[in-house]
Amino acid sequence: MSYELLLQSVNSYLLIVAGLVALYYGADWMVDSSCSIAMRFGVPPVMVGLTIVAAGTSMPEAVVSVQATLNDKGGLSIGNVIGSNTLNIALVLGLSAMLQPLEVARRVVKADIPTMILLSFLVFVFFEDHVISRWEGMFLLLCMVSYILGNIVAAREEEGHVGDGVELGESLGHDLTFLIVGMALLAFGSDWLVVGSVDVARDWGVSDAVIGLTVVAIGTSSPELVTSVVAAYKKHADLAVGNAVGSNISNLCFVLGTAGTVRPLDGSGVETLDFLIMLLFALIMLPTAWTGYSLDRKEGVAFVGIYVVYLFLIWPF
Repeated sequence: MSYELLLQSVNSYLLIVAGLVALYYGADWMVDSSCSIAMRFGVPPVMVGLTIVAAGTSMPEAVVSVQATLNDKGGLSIGNVIGSNTLNIALVLGLSAMLQPLEVARRVVKADIPTMILLSFLVFVFFEDHVISRWEGMFLLLCMVSYILGNIVAAREEEGHVGDGVELGESLGHDLTFLIVGMALLAFGSDWLVVGSVDVARDWGVSDAVIGLTVVAIGTSSPELVTSVVAAYKKHADLAVGNAVGSNISNLCFVLGTAGTVRPLDGSGVETLDFLIMLLFALIMLPTAWTGYSLDRKEGVAFVGIYVVYLFLIWPF
């Protein structure tokens, strides 16, 4: 290996390490500030997770997907969303439940998870011709607007509290500052993780579609993963679950909608199996969460186990 290649390889691994550090601190600050903001306004934390936190942690997927679209790599863009949505349930909620059993709010089970399932089927139908057109992208953006408005109305009708163990920040300005800085760290951290990981994967000869479904999906979903795990560790299960479900909805509507509106997405390289796996996890999430309105450690282990098997099926060993 030449000196230049060795230096590039070292830089890639350094970017991965720096990304992980930024993700940890970004998630920690965002969880604390989000819960404090929820307490100040009397808003249920799950609403914050479904909207503000979900939007913030979905920004890496949006940036990567739009960049991939502009570079005529629609397969990477679509694969990123499918892989991220699969990972958000299988790995994000799976690991979080293994760390701390997660209580699931009734509203999430009765409204948000069914919405996620419906949107997953809708995108699957849109992808029947292996293309997400501009009109389909615009329709998905309209769905995102409708979902946000629905959450605003629901937040006004519900009363909630954050719960015990939550420390109120020094001021609203303090909370907003740490929220913004936390989101920025998550964005930078995921970008560094994606760049470093993609370079390593390409050195191993992995295709763009598989990179999108695995490496990029894991990298861009790292904000959701770290945020939900930190939230679960701090016993804010509602924020952890709301973040994962809300991010999936945001990925389907905002990320694919924006990328498809910018330029029609050609999903060459993305297999039907990948969509079916995403749909499978979306579907099994409903009965799993409905039983006792919780996700226990055994269910978390099952989610992670199925995801590991999926990786073995698509990764080119």
